[in-house]
Amino acid sequence: MRQAEPDDASVKAVGGSFFREAQRRPVWWPVIVCLLAIHATLAILTARYCTVTHDEYWHIPVGRLNLQQQRFDYDNLNPPLGRMLAGLPLLILANDAPAPQEPYDDIWRYGDEFQAANPDNYHTLIFAARLPGIVLSVVFAVVAACWSARLFGFAGGLATLTLWSLSPSMISMAALATNDALVSGLFLLSLSMSWRLGTTFRWKTALAAGVCTGLASLIKFTGLLLFALTPLTTLLVAGLVTPAASRHWSRQWAGQCISLALALLTINAGYLFQGSAQPVGDFAFESQACQKIQALSPTSSFPVPLPADFLAGVDHQRAMMESEHPVYLDGEWSRTGFRSYFFWVLAWKLPHALQLLLLLSLCCAVRMRGAPARHRRRTVLILLLPAALLLSIGSLSSMQLGLRYVLPAMPGLFVMCGLLFAPDNGRFRKTQWLACVCLSVTVLSLRYHPQHITYFNELAGGPQWGWRLLSDSNVDWGQDLRAFAEYYQAHPEIDDLKLAYFGTFPPGRLGISYRLPPREPEPGWYALSLNLLQGRPNPVRKADDSVEHLFDDPYSYMRYFEPVARIGGSIHVFHITEAEIIQRRIDLETVRFGL
Repeated sequence: MRQAEPDDASVKAVGGSFFREAQRRPVWWPVIVCLLAIHATLAILTARYCTVTHDEYWHIPVGRLNLQQQRFDYDNLNPPLGRMLAGLPLLILANDAPAPQEPYDDIWRYGDEFQAANPDNYHTLIFAARLPGIVLSVVFAVVAACWSARLFGFAGGLATLTLWSLSPSMISMAALATNDALVSGLFLLSLSMSWRLGTTFRWKTALAAGVCTGLASLIKFTGLLLFALTPLTTLLVAGLVTPAASRHWSRQWAGQCISLALALLTINAGYLFQGSAQPVGDFAFESQACQKIQALSPTSSFPVPLPADFLAGVDHQRAMMESEHPVYLDGEWSRTGFRSYFFWVLAWKLPHALQLLLLLSLCCAVRMRGAPARHRRRTVLILLLPAALLLSIGSLSSMQLGLRYVLPAMPGLFVMCGLLFAPDNGRFRKTQWLACVCLSVTVLSLRYHPQHITYFNELAGGPQWGWRLLSDSNVDWGQDLRAFAEYYQAHPEIDDLKLAYFGTFPPGRLGISYRLPPREPEPGWYALSLNLLQGRPNPVRKADDSVEHLFDDPYSYMRYFEPVARIGGSIHVFHITEAEIIQRRIDLETVRFGL
């Protein structure tokens, strides 16, 4: 049953379908199609370029095993839906790899066995596994445009579509078969449904919001935040943005209860109801957080309304978050994280044009006067809520491994920028012209294609120098190994190569003959992934595909030398001579004795 529409005239003026408005302005259809085509094309080309990344190496084979075996315990660190989507094309295209009877302790083994079963077309299979995510990213871009158009009019929707389509972060994550772009899109979809529910109550909207919340939780455990964000968004919109909707609080509360119940049902269905509703006393939790919740249970026979493997995964993820992790920020390492980490990530990884648009949006909301002013300010505050929550949680965590951890905040920020182009902002003509310029300038962020993973803005010094500020998936996820293999084959003078590669794919299977670098410099050719050049502790592949763990920054001496080549944005190549090694010793002695 429908509630009364909002009685704010300004809301009625800008509301409506993005595509219905586009039909009234057919001149804009080529622009819309072009933006979506650019986004898809850049993501496809990036997907073809990138070597299988660190997590994809086991993530994709496990997704195929989930589909084949209908088991979800092979790697419970992430929910199964995202990797199952990646595994769908491989059911047809790939040869069967061994199906383990029990989960492997070494998760790299899943990738090793899959690669061994498909040596000839392995990289083609990885590209195929990435395609579903690219298709969904295009769909989510349209959803973002529709939500923005409903709030701020057609021009606002077009601006949001532009920001999504040209964003290096969205392109890079869409191009990889990982969970980050998918959960960001489902955050967007779930919150947009919740917003609509707060303006005009419909049961089908409440059901759709519940399904989207459940699907987001099946993609990544970050989706569990939507169990708080979706009802809060609905109630804030109903109470603050569209007061007419607050006359039906009983229906709103009933809708929220049914929506969250459907979200739980969706999660259980995603796991085929395996181990659902087991008593809380049956679980042997590792993390302190889950142990505390278990202790608060009134009885050990209390049924948990979640699948056993899902809850085990939450516990596993939480246990990892409670442990120490190496975090790199501006030349400094920490094992407990930095409270300002994500502030600097946003300062260095977002294009300056987007940063200025966000600042203008906030200023515009504050400076607006007249009837729509209060509505606009409250709209902006509610749109900022997911970003504030994600950034707050991320700042208190020790797992600060990249922008991708707060990527679900990005769609809401794109939508917020649509405020600048709302038709009732006519008195801010200069601001709108500046916003149009910024929107046009965002295309410059594509000049580093296909190195979207390593994008840094001008403040950070661009991709060439950004690696000195941040580490891990911000810079180096193992994506440039195939490009290095081409460089290696094209330079026969490279002899006795010393290689330390951050990724999980064995370099020897690309025809690279190498050994690990020595602990002290010696003349010759070197190639180092930037994470290892920074000193990040990590396992590395040896020439025989076995693994050696690096803990004590063994290649710190390489930071003294200048590379002779930069492969993509994540591998530096060095050619060190005996004279350079002697000069380094002299310089170290000079510093040591203060000369």
